[in-house]
Amino acid sequence: MLTTSAQLPAMRRFVAEHPDTALRVMTSRDGVIQDRIVETVSRLIQSEIGEPDDIDAPTLAYAVVRVAESFYYRELLTGQPTDISAATTIIRRLLR
Repeated sequence: MLTTSAQLPAMRRFVAEHPDTALRVMTSRDGVIQDRIVETVSRLIQSEIGEPDDIDAPTLAYAVVRVAESFYYRELLTGQPTDISAATTIIRRLLR
């Protein structure tokens, strides 16, 4: 999902042309997008690896989404280049 989103021309254009709005819309607790992404990732976790023994799937999904957002929007947040590869590596470790 992260790699696909990063490759979508419309998404890249939205982030490039409206960075503050993109961050607010995509990551805000007041919006519906982040909740929907967390719910989707939670369902994927449950269907692909099952319910984790030591944490509930929605909490793990929230952590996965926040890591993904941190690296997807890294340039906007820190000035460092976006790093989808690092996000993917970290997420794989979280899902072991």
